[in-house]
Amino acid sequence: MNAVFPHLPSAFYTSSDVLIRVRKAAYARQVSPDAVLAVILCRVAASLPPGIVLSNGGTLDFVAALVGSPGTGKSKAMKAATDLLPDVGTTYDGVPIGSGEGIATAYVGKVDDTGTNPLRNSSALFYVDEGEQLLKVGRRDGSTTFATIRSCWSGQAFGSLNASTDRRRVVKAGTYRFALAVGFQPTFAAELLTGQDAGDPQRYLFAGVTNPDIPSVPPPFPDPLRLPLTALPLSEVVDVDADIAAGIARRRAEVATGRTVLDALDTHRDYLTLKVAALLSFLDGEGGDVTPQSWNLANEVVENGRNVRTHLISLTQSADNDRFLQGVERKLQEESMREERRDSRMRLSAAGSMIRRTKRNGRPVTKSILMTAVSGKHRNVLDIDDVIDFACEVGTEDGRLKREGDYFAFVPAD
Repeated sequence: MNAVFPHLPSAFYTSSDVLIRVRKAAYARQVSPDAVLAVILCRVAASLPPGIVLSNGGTLDFVAALVGSPGTGKSKAMKAATDLLPDVGTTYDGVPIGSGEGIATAYVGKVDDTGTNPLRNSSALFYVDEGEQLLKVGRRDGSTTFATIRSCWSGQAFGSLNASTDRRRVVKAGTYRFALAVGFQPTFAAELLTGQDAGDPQRYLFAGVTNPDIPSVPPPFPDPLRLPLTALPLSEVVDVDADIAAGIARRRAEVATGRTVLDALDTHRDYLTLKVAALLSFLDGEGGDVTPQSWNLANEVVENGRNVRTHLISLTQSADNDRFLQGVERKLQEESMREERRDSRMRLSAAGSMIRRTKRNGRPVTKSILMTAVSGKHRNVLDIDDVIDFACEVGTEDGRLKREGDYFAFVPAD
């Protein structure tokens, strides 16, 4: 696939001192300014309290997709953005993403005595170096990952309401801030756009990782940016210029009355542009207000992302690329099935270790003792609560576990 992607013009990065520094940081690491800017916007979003919202009630939760072939600098762009804006006010900075339930655990703990999940963290910034892994996780049977990302982007409540009490994680609307940056190889980005997950990409800001103006002799890295994290109010409505708000309302009415039919990938364009405009305003020290200047800059950013999307789609039109994408789809499905089988074997092994430890103990044991029965390599990749549920509900040929308050007893097989 053609590795040259559309990019923002040089004039865009001379429109403010902050954008000049963004471009300088990108050039210092020899990566695309567009990719660094996309991650910077994620980092700004993660720094904002969840109570800061748009005047239409929309949230500033944000998702970006960096597109480039292997070795073109997706991970380097993420690192450059982190070095340029190092402090976003959360310890959940650059954490990997997994299942929808796993995302919820970044924000809330287990159900407490009040019957609710206590909030333990209000903001998280997730990084995925390679989007192939995100697609594989999202393809697993019963996966809620993509649905959770959609809910988070809109600031909706999410979690595992129907799970057992011990595993239930429900994150309420208005209590969290979500940001995600994903690096995609072009073929997998195209699969996201044209495959079965095509309900997701209109929420992403797309940015190409290549840029023809990257210098062969990099300049020095600029001084870090600092956001007024401690000066921000816990709740605030971001002001939107009256003419901009009126234009959005007119376009919404055109769609609602059927006079205008939007491309499926453009259904959230105004909402995405509002998010970008507000984040650019916060980045520039303007308090988040959406002014004509920030709106115009945001339109350039979003339009460029749309051009990146269009370029990706055009690359899939030939028969050769269609066959290639079908191969990508098969590969994702096959690898997802292999990972599911591997996880199933690990879960069975871990559950067996828990059951045998409880049997040898001769009396009920605590969850912490069950955890010590599981090997470290399995403990680091398995959901321990899921393993315990399996040991209680299914068990092994030796028997199963039975919950007795905060303890677990051994029950022999019939």
